[in-house]
Amino acid sequence: MLSVTPKDRDYLRFYFPCNEKQLVYRHCRVVFGVSSSPYLLNASIMHLLENCSPEYKEVAQKLKSSFYVDNCVAGVFSVDKIEIFIEKAKLIMAKGCFNLRTFESNVASRSVDKHSENRCSDTTDIDELNSRDLRKRMKFRIKLLSNLRQRFRKEYLGELIQKQNDNRVREPRVGEMVLIGDDNKKRLSWPIAKIIELIPGRDGDNMEQ
Repeated sequence: MLSVTPKDRDYLRFYFPCNEKQLVYRHCRVVFGVSSSPYLLNASIMHLLENCSPEYKEVAQKLKSSFYVDNCVAGVFSVDKIEIFIEKAKLIMAKGCFNLRTFESNVASRSVDKHSENRCSDTTDIDELNSRDLRKRMKFRIKLLSNLRQRFRKEYLGELIQKQNDNRVREPRVGEMVLIGDDNKKRLSWPIAKIIELIPGRDGDNMEQ
């Protein structure tokens, strides 16, 4: 448990019910459940890891980014390193009276309490992927996006231009999709809007909203 310095113990005073008189006590240890508990826990763990022995610096550095409240979530690249990591992590935390226990992993190991093989046989690890295949998929994605842009310009915007050059005038209707023109932007960047109401203008023409 974490001790509270004597000068700060007045902030943790509480009344103790008594028939004769009211007794006031002070907590000398950090109370579990107060709003400052998570912060104090994290500060204590960080202080412990930053001041550990030089021989444990590598494991301590990994532990700094592995704690979430009172859970430790970390990983190593081989089964042999699991034993070393768990052993050193327990020694480091034990110096601060923290008891690391109940280890789980996706592979079996002597120091692991539970393990589950959650990998599908037809699923490839990211480390085993060929970089050339990744580049091919990226090129295909870029090409697909480029084709979509070209089709949008030729087929959709092309139809809008033809309708604009048509001499026939048609009244706009509620529910139709329109482009909001902007002289400072390209037609491809014009926002698309939907007509929800027609407001008659002073000259009798309808204005869309």
